[in-house]
Parts: sequence; structure tokens; C-alpha cells
Amino acid sequence: MRTNKLLISFIALFTIILTACDPGVKYNKVVQNDSDFDLTIYIYPESKVGDGSFYTFDSVQINNHTETSIFEYSGLGQTFEFEDCNTFADSIFARVIGIDTLDYDINLNDKSKWIFSVLDNTFKEGGLCECRIRITNDMIK
Repeated sequence: MRTNKLLISFIALFTIILTACDPGVKYNKVVQNDSDFDLTIYIYPESKVGDGSFYTFDSVQINNHTETSIFEYSGLGQTFEFEDCNTFADSIFARVIGIDTLDYDINLNDKSKWIFSVLDNTFKEGGLCECRIRITNDMIK
């Protein structure tokens, strides 16, 4: 009788532990510069007090034919929480380095221009995901 109570207690505890585990998620926001030009990306983080910014810089240089993660988040959550590709910033824009007369015709603040991908699924829909935007020569005029 005591063995049955112990077994039932163990199963109940095990079930509670499994249902209480929150999945982990890692999210990156990547700018892929496939153009022949070096770019500087400028980021103006949200100015909400206490919100905390995940951007560790206000500008970053992305050389031609390279990519850079401009935003990283790692914590509890699920990948679907990042599907909208929110910028988590007031604005993001780019400049072509060294040629002031060139500009690009893509709005980095437009969430629909970013492509969401789940790179690795883990327990309870956690995992590794990213939003990526690709800048090409055709976008720079």
C-alpha cells in the first residue's frame, strides 16, 4: 500500500514538473548585406523607461557581402512570439558608407520586409529563430 502511494506521488510530482517547465528561446535579428557597398545601420532604441533595450549599440558597420545580428534575445518563451519581426526600436535605418548620394529603397522599420525563420525547434515550441532582411545592389540607388 505504501509503495502505491509513493508511486502515485512520484508520478504526480513528475507530471507537475514537466508541465511547469517553460521553453527557452533564442532570437536574432539579422541584416544580410549582399550588396557591393559597405553600410552603416543606425538604431534608435525605444525610449520607454524600464523597458530595457536589447540593442548593445546605436550603430554598426556591415561590410559588403557579410551579415550581422543587430538584435539578440535569449530567455524563456516560444518562437512564435517573434513571428511579427518587431524591431523593438523607434527606428532603424541604413546609410551607404563613403557615398552620400546613394540611398537604399527598403524600409528597415517595415516588419513585413523581414523574413521570419525557425532554425531549430526544441521542447514546447522553444528554440532558435530569426528575422532576416537581405539588402542587394538593386535596392541601392
